Amino acid sequence: MTGDRLAALARRLLRDDSFALMAAPAIADLQYEAPAASRARRARHTLAVAATIARVACTDVAADLGLVRDVEHDPWPPVATFGRVLATCGAYYLCLLWLLVGLATGDTGVAVLAGASTAPGVVLVMVAGAGALVTATVCCLPARHRAAAEDETP
Repeated sequence: MTGDRLAALARRLLRDDSFALMAAPAIADLQYEAPAASRARRARHTLAVAATIARVACTDVAADLGLVRDVEHDPWPPVATFGRVLATCGAYYLCLLWLLVGLATGDTGVAVLAGASTAPGVVLVMVAGAGALVTATVCCLPARHRAAAEDETP
């Protein structure tokens, strides 16, 4: 069957969890779509699955060499990750609130951020910043409940 050789290769190369989470779903998609796909499409899909297996194998090797942070043993994310999450959430919330203000006031909301009405613009930025800070903090906190549950198991 299509993908059997890739599956055998992936089982030998990858960790069990990496295979189950990354390679197995890709191979399952390949096998599901193979009967109805053209030869060129099957070749592209097979190449994509092989590229996925290669990328996951590189990640596994990097984890084995200690080049990737182990979340289970070092749960605090680096400051850069927190900053990226904070910036992404802040931009998302700011745009969302900007659109909502535009819908509520009947204009595009440009006047709010451009300074024509400074107080609503400042409030908008503060609300978006506060929401982003809460979201980023919650996303980047370690899973304390999991550690507590592991301590209670006999």
